[in-house]
Amino acid sequence: MIKSLFGLGLLLLLNGCQTVFKPWLLSELSAGMSSEQVKDKIGEPTSIASREAAMVFVYSYIEPIKLQSEFPNLEKPHLLHSYLQPNMSIKQNHYELIFVDNALINYKERH
Repeated sequence: MIKSLFGLGLLLLLNGCQTVFKPWLLSELSAGMSSEQVKDKIGEPTSIASREAAMVFVYSYIEPIKLQSEFPNLEKPHLLHSYLQPNMSIKQNHYELIFVDNALINYKERH
């Protein structure tokens, strides 16, 4: 019961922090699309920058958090505190979409 409540609370908390951007939607983009068409397809960018004659949309994606699925040592109260902390693995990816004259020319993952 405690595990279910903890998981539900964490899910609700993190749901507000999630981004709408889904990197797998990048395959639906094509060269020449306008910035408005791109936004309609994949959402608002995290940030926008200018580089010389280009406009760059930056999108960020945080991979879902992997939580520890069980509490194997509940019979040992002194170890319980370590199992109440999620085993997190967070990876954030950034993608740049490059526009010239309001037309998409390229996109790439930024490292």
